[in-house]
Amino acid sequence: MKAFVGVTDDDEEASARVERTSRQLGILFAAVKRGTAVPNLNNSLRSLLLFHNQAVTFPEFDWRKNYVVNQSKKDIYREIGRLAVAIGKKGIESLRDVLLELVNGPAGAQFAAHHRRYFAKEFFHYKVLSKEQAVELGLSSTLDTTDDDPMQRQEACFEIATFLHSIGEDTLSVQWLKRAGEVSAGAGSHKDYHMSHLAEWLGRSIGDTLNAEKLAVLEKFARGVEVAGGDGASEAAMNVLRSVIQVEPIRASRFAVELIDRGVLNVSQTLEALILGGAKAGASAELLIGLYNDLLSLIDPVGTSAAAVATLRRFPIEKRISAAKTMMESVRTNTLPSHRIEIARTIQDALRQDELGEHILTQGLKPSQDDS
Repeated sequence: MKAFVGVTDDDEEASARVERTSRQLGILFAAVKRGTAVPNLNNSLRSLLLFHNQAVTFPEFDWRKNYVVNQSKKDIYREIGRLAVAIGKKGIESLRDVLLELVNGPAGAQFAAHHRRYFAKEFFHYKVLSKEQAVELGLSSTLDTTDDDPMQRQEACFEIATFLHSIGEDTLSVQWLKRAGEVSAGAGSHKDYHMSHLAEWLGRSIGDTLNAEKLAVLEKFARGVEVAGGDGASEAAMNVLRSVIQVEPIRASRFAVELIDRGVLNVSQTLEALILGGAKAGASAELLIGLYNDLLSLIDPVGTSAAAVATLRRFPIEKRISAAKTMMESVRTNTLPSHRIEIARTIQDALRQDELGEHILTQGLKPSQDDS
């Protein structure tokens, strides 16, 4: 096999394996879009799922570069799933068969517990696994619940509970939610992170209406968040605020002011939560882009990528390209160049996922007199 240009030592091998797989996926997507059948479908899917084992230039790579592969696996697996769906029922059934064969074979240890839950959820969603089969695959490994770090143990339990809830297995879900509280013993300084997971569950419990009882629960939780402190507490407050605005926008605005007054959230975190929650609730695209361009991108010059994509996708498909360019015009004047590139690339990825073609938004991002 021809070596990749630039792969001169084993230190670059890991990145090359990810890059080559991404290219292969792009080629296969193009073939499927043309209506061309994927040759040896099962073998192709097996090769993609085991991409990290296949040498590009060197048979092994520096063990420290394994982080690159592990961080890329979820994205690669997600694209493999999209490819199978694009092929049709035959594609998703083939992916199911190949994955189950690998998980139950010698290569099973290469599929982490959270990867198995991801595939189980997708297969259940596309009706190629029953609920019982999805539970079996999703819980075929729970090694992450025995991690040495109490925070990681707890996060794994919450993720399992969320997975079970997503496939309608609520009884088991509650059991894992309870276990999450038990495995957090000894979490120490990390323990504040459990607040964000609790906030996700509170958001689901709110449903479509707010009553006095639910408001009382939110009030107690807000006080608990204030005491907990830490990054997890901030994330928790943002999660709750996103949930409230989807149900009661007026109360959400009052709640937002209270969170700022208490010092639980700063203004930029509050704006991000309002934009994300508002987008999910169906807020006006023009309102959201105004909030993003004139407020959030001005006062938060770093982490606004998620809010940018949420705003972008409130626009009709035919208006998203122009909306993206408008947002970048704002980001261009309010954010340092290195951070603009991160936001631009995230928007580019969103446009690509929406099948709106390739758009280079990172060019021409020059400094201005208004830069932070």
